[in-house]
Amino acid sequence: MFKLTLPSMVGGRTLPNTLVDKFDGDLRDAEVLVDGHRLVSGSPSFAAELVHRLLVVEGVRTLHVTHAPRSFAEFMQDAAERMGVGSHLVVTDSSRLEARL
Repeated sequence: MFKLTLPSMVGGRTLPNTLVDKFDGDLRDAEVLVDGHRLVSGSPSFAAELVHRLLVVEGVRTLHVTHAPRSFAEFMQDAAERMGVGSHLVVTDSSRLEARL
């Protein structure tokens, strides 16, 4: 399984590609874990591009998202559904609050 730990803030469509390009190996039919435990804020465009790059372009079998803020997990789910790959996205433990104030 490949693992991607997100930084505290993510946005835009360039960063997802930069992060995915760091993986060494073929992602086709692989499982990828996106760890959002550090994430405080993530944009819908970042979430959509990450879903597109991993599930549509790279052909990842299952994209697991864990410990992400609820809003970011919802951005990823919405994007996956729009792209027709919703069944390949698994979100767990996204119930924490949006900000730690």
